[in-house]
Amino acid sequence: MPSSLCCSRCLRVCHSKFRQNLQSPNLRIRAVYFPESRIVSVVAVSNGGRRHAEVVVVGREGMTGKPQVLGADRSPSDVYIQVAAKASASG
Repeated sequence: MPSSLCCSRCLRVCHSKFRQNLQSPNLRIRAVYFPESRIVSVVAVSNGGRRHAEVVVVGREGMTGKPQVLGADRSPSDVYIQVAAKASASG
């Protein structure tokens, strides 16, 4: 397989804790995470941080940091661990 198609060399294994913050609203996205056996919540934050609503749950089939795929380096969402376990991360 060509190296451009294989990301395993670009990823690092990371372990997490319950409620660990992976991304904060309107701050630079530091890494993209690929949950292997954990669950990540993406939470919309509005009204000066006083209101929160879970908008996406990411599991082993998904990834965090999708705004980076679309060319942005920030998101208005808060992203944190709901079920701690192993994941792979870039960045």
